[in-house]
Amino acid sequence: MAEAVIKSDDRHLIEDTLSGDPEAFGLLVRRHQSALFDLVLRVIGNHAEAEDIIQQVFIDAYRHLAEFRHGSQFFTWLYSIALNRARNHLRQRKTRRSVSLDGLVPGPDKASVFQLPDSLPSPEEQVERKMNLDWIAGAIGGLPVEYQPIFVLHYFHNLPLDEVARRVGRPLGTVKVYLHRARKELLKARERKK
Repeated sequence: MAEAVIKSDDRHLIEDTLSGDPEAFGLLVRRHQSALFDLVLRVIGNHAEAEDIIQQVFIDAYRHLAEFRHGSQFFTWLYSIALNRARNHLRQRKTRRSVSLDGLVPGPDKASVFQLPDSLPSPEEQVERKMNLDWIAGAIGGLPVEYQPIFVLHYFHNLPLDEVARRVGRPLGTVKVYLHRARKELLKARERKK
């Protein structure tokens, strides 16, 4: 029930925005910016950069609002824009790793460098992770509409299932079934891709 109200409200706000109501898009932004910011911050890991990306996401969404297909949820569409922006940002960001010269430790030759193990994922691991996120983000749009918010809220926002059920207005058992079916569909899609 709550999910239908949110969809309906988003649809009306989109229509109002396209009809020239400047406040309607502001309401859409306020409704979705927190969840999108959490997603982008998790991917980027930098608060200021995440804020910039979210601002650009909503600019993109506003510019292309007339292209939004109402067959999917507005949040899922925004989510795809945000994830694409975050991935592009990561590709452009140059990872800098530095070694302090103050870390010199006298050794047998009196000048060996103290080295800490690199706990960061390798560039290859980072690329693989981003490609997996990219594939999942695209595949989520292929799931039945009722599965999409449940999958996103649970796996990308780390909400427990009882909170997901409360937010989408469905019984906990239904949420568990939809989540299970969504995972099965994504696994089947992944197998077809191979």
